[in-house]
Amino acid sequence: MIDGSHEDVPLSLPEAKTRPWRGQLHSSSDSSAARRIIMYGQNHPTQPPSSPPWATNVGYLPAQVHPQSTIPKPPPTPFLHSVPLPNDNGLPYGSVVAPLPPRDIFPIDLTSAIDFHHLSRSVEDYVVPAQTPIYIRPTTGGPYFFQLNTGPSARRVFSVLHDLQTLVGAPLSLHDFRTGLSLKLSAQRAVRQYFVDRNRSGMHREAARVWRSFLKGRDLVNGPVGADLLRGHIFMWGFTQDNEGNWIIHVDLPRRL
Repeated sequence: MIDGSHEDVPLSLPEAKTRPWRGQLHSSSDSSAARRIIMYGQNHPTQPPSSPPWATNVGYLPAQVHPQSTIPKPPPTPFLHSVPLPNDNGLPYGSVVAPLPPRDIFPIDLTSAIDFHHLSRSVEDYVVPAQTPIYIRPTTGGPYFFQLNTGPSARRVFSVLHDLQTLVGAPLSLHDFRTGLSLKLSAQRAVRQYFVDRNRSGMHREAARVWRSFLKGRDLVNGPVGADLLRGHIFMWGFTQDNEGNWIIHVDLPRRL
């Protein structure tokens, strides 16, 4: 009977289950179901949509997770302290460069110009007394190849090396050949044999004839050069003084380092 008053129609069972979602949730099971519908949608309560609400173009990042608490920060970048260089005003060589260890200086090719500024970073320019013989010797030991002499006045090491570099790259004079070898016949024969072998690509007899002309003091275009005194040992590995006070320049054959 209708009397104009209004009564609420009793809720059906499915509606009774869904109505608490509009307000306070009363059970853990209802709460889980509600979260699934809120997050995934009511049509498919167990399957996420193709693009969940927390999906971004940088990856899959749940909305409940805070990135700053889960992603470790990279270690700090190491800081390199700068070292001030001394003032280079007035230096003829430009900027000051850190000294190089001796192993980066040697070997030195005696057939090329020596960079004495580069050499001075690791080798001290000692003074060699007057009338002092300087022996050029192979690093493997044995007899020395030839010798230089400082002459009537003291010489610095770099001055001696300059003379040696000039001698190696110039035509060999008969005077330097005989004085440098101290008239040792065995050493003279060794230099002659090296010169002949070096020119073996041509006619052997021609090289022998050139050598005979050299011994007569003739100026020859294709004659021996100072490097023949070294017999191929054109790499210098050091300039030292032994326990007996002898000054020695150590040389060796070119080889792959």
